[in-house]
Amino acid sequence: MNNILNNPELDSKERAIILKFLKKVESYAGFLKKLEAKDKKKVKPRKILQREFDNAQKEIISEAYFIENKISSLSVKKKLREIFRDRVKKYILQSKITKRAWEKPRGYPGDYLVFEMIYDSKPVSKGIGLYLDNWIFRHPLTQGIIYRKNRIKYFLVELLSKSNRGLKILNIGCGPSREIRELAEEKCLVNGNSFTCVDQDEEALRLSGSLLKKLNYNNQNISFLKKDALSWLGLGRREIGLPKQDLIYSVGVADYFLKTALEFFIKLYFGLLKPKGKLIVPLCSSHDLKLYTHLAWFCEWHFYKHSVKTIRAFFKKTLGTKNVEVVWEDKQPVFFVIIEK
Repeated sequence: MNNILNNPELDSKERAIILKFLKKVESYAGFLKKLEAKDKKKVKPRKILQREFDNAQKEIISEAYFIENKISSLSVKKKLREIFRDRVKKYILQSKITKRAWEKPRGYPGDYLVFEMIYDSKPVSKGIGLYLDNWIFRHPLTQGIIYRKNRIKYFLVELLSKSNRGLKILNIGCGPSREIRELAEEKCLVNGNSFTCVDQDEEALRLSGSLLKKLNYNNQNISFLKKDALSWLGLGRREIGLPKQDLIYSVGVADYFLKTALEFFIKLYFGLLKPKGKLIVPLCSSHDLKLYTHLAWFCEWHFYKHSVKTIRAFFKKTLGTKNVEVVWEDKQPVFFVIIEK
């Protein structure tokens, strides 16, 4: 603790803020220890313990968000996050969701199994992990992730229902392909469409393929391609080797791109569209940055957020087209940019 307080990047006011925060972390750790004991002894109904946990989460997240905005040094903030996790990881890593996102066994935090657990919205952990799982499932950002998947399903159904022919559809960063699987289960896939599902993670592709094989997906042609979407940026259609598409979408890949990479991303995939084809890009909104605090502090999960007010102009300028629609329902952490060629 003394090492961080002696950091020359800090002024006296920041040191006082950090000292106060570290005391809050100790208090939070103490609360988790007591909660664990209460849970084991079953001294209170879990419903009451969950309420106590939720209140403690609200307080510590508020403190962490305050630190993020009051301390200017990025290295100091990263060190504080490390101190926080070292102090409470015994408890928070009892959540299988948090543990996997933190340990990143596939090399990145939001892998296919993390999203499968989120989409299932069923607690998979014990002890403190049970309370953290429940908190995660009710969090507005988690609800936004599920909303994003369901909204993509809506866009797909809308497009497929209006077509009298099979369509070519490209899914970038498909992960577990949950939206396609659910559409197959709901018997919403018609007309013999051709889906190409692309992901860098071979395990995600194997899971998607094996689960889809168990479903009757109504004469759809669904293929899987192992590729990192970043490696395609700056290439042309012929170099990629894919035919023109009627629809291209991603569920969350674009959140990891800075504006320059995002510009390459939308130019590349816009160029892959057939005339009247559509590109659908979901993005995380910057309207309430506090929503993302727990991702950084609990598992070092970072991505970029975008302003709904400026993103339409950015897409129009990048592509030189007026056919840009932004769909954003009030208070949702996710919005959609839809571009028609």
